[in-house]
Amino acid sequence: MAIPAFCYVTQPAWMWGYALDPATIHPWVVVWIFVLYYVCFFAGFNMVPKKGAWWVLGGVGTLNLALLAIVWPRYSKVGTYAEFHEGTAANLMDSPFNMVLNIAFGVTILGTAALFFWARRTK
Repeated sequence: MAIPAFCYVTQPAWMWGYALDPATIHPWVVVWIFVLYYVCFFAGFNMVPKKGAWWVLGGVGTLNLALLAIVWPRYSKVGTYAEFHEGTAANLMDSPFNMVLNIAFGVTILGTAALFFWARRTK
């Protein structure tokens, strides 16, 4: 929860994909989205059958890559809502925020794999 919370605090418009102005969103909406995300995340691990779990993991990974490809034009820019819509948002690869995301991505992959194998072992 720390990684998305950090990203939301430092780059709220980026977390909304520049589709919504974060200044217009009530803070409780954000809290509920974080809570529901993790409820769905952990429920998903318990719903995956022991047989075929690799197919589910591969499917989710493929879906994530496809979604990233679709949203890349927005994801690759870092700035405020106004900066993005004015075309002045910084390139993600040139931003210090990129290093944070790379570290977070590695931690997420390792943590997800560990949780996946732990969930399979306990069933």
